[in-house]
Amino acid sequence: MSRNVVKHAAREIACQIIGAARTSGDNPIAWVTGNAMMPPLRWFDAAERIWQLPAIRDGQPWESLVERVESQLADANVALECPDYDNALYAVDLSRFEYSGSDDGETLQSDWRPITPPCPACGGTLDQWADGHAPDCKH
Repeated sequence: MSRNVVKHAAREIACQIIGAARTSGDNPIAWVTGNAMMPPLRWFDAAERIWQLPAIRDGQPWESLVERVESQLADANVALECPDYDNALYAVDLSRFEYSGSDDGETLQSDWRPITPPCPACGGTLDQWADGHAPDCKH
């Protein structure tokens, strides 16, 4: 088994997860797996193919796959999470949403809030200033 097989599978899986997170619209949660597989990453066909491979001399192909996927998601600023009550995985685009630390427990969506981009001229945000700009901003 070639390392390229694992590398290609990781890239395929990461691209699918990143794509789902980037296109989730106003919803911070993009469900990327169901809950029928354990570990849930096996939901992806490419992951299941690696799961079925025998161990190789220099380590498990599965461990390598998971590490590569996690690394690519981190590089893309995408979180891959699993709720406490389920084994399905969801992704969040961390360039658009941040964890709010909400303890209301109502929905997963309420745990995340949109990131307000700062004013390119002054760095002010809508959270800081009524119009999104510092009072002395000429922007």
